[in-house]
Amino acid sequence: MAYKDLERRKATELAYRHAHPEQTRVANRKSHAKHREALRLYDKLTYAKNREQNQAKGRAYAAAHREERRAYNKKYYAEQKESQRERARKWKAVNPLRVRQHHDTRVARLLGIENTLSLAEWDAIQAAYKYQCAYCGKKCQQLTRDHVIPLSSGGGTVKENIVPACRPCNSSKHVKLPLRPIALVLI
Repeated sequence: MAYKDLERRKATELAYRHAHPEQTRVANRKSHAKHREALRLYDKLTYAKNREQNQAKGRAYAAAHREERRAYNKKYYAEQKESQRERARKWKAVNPLRVRQHHDTRVARLLGIENTLSLAEWDAIQAAYKYQCAYCGKKCQQLTRDHVIPLSSGGGTVKENIVPACRPCNSSKHVKLPLRPIALVLI
């Protein structure tokens, strides 16, 4: 008996939702706003619990709809070209260190060298050198990453090969080895 009542109740609720779409939408928005954090936590836990299945479904969907997605993206970016460029310009202005890291990663991949330096490690290196140039000892507002063994000579972007340098020192060193020994402060 209880099962039939449940079925009847579900059917009644569904009929009400179809008959009153705007009221249903408003009620749903209020409920979502009220329980936002709980819903986010539930979604996060559910995704984590089924991570492998979700990723497999995503890969399968992407493989099945590759040309469709490519065409959509091409059309979208063609229509939004200027706004996308402006968004990228703004992001780059706000995140110069991330831009540098992306550049270093790309160069390392092209040259086939190691690139493991994180932003936290770079901050620690600067702090270890007291935010001074490793070559001239000047304090600078913006220090640059200098590869003690240049990338062209096979030196990687790793904490053991990076020292902070002011722009003039880094530019004058260019792709040469340091003229005098550098005391590397390993973190």
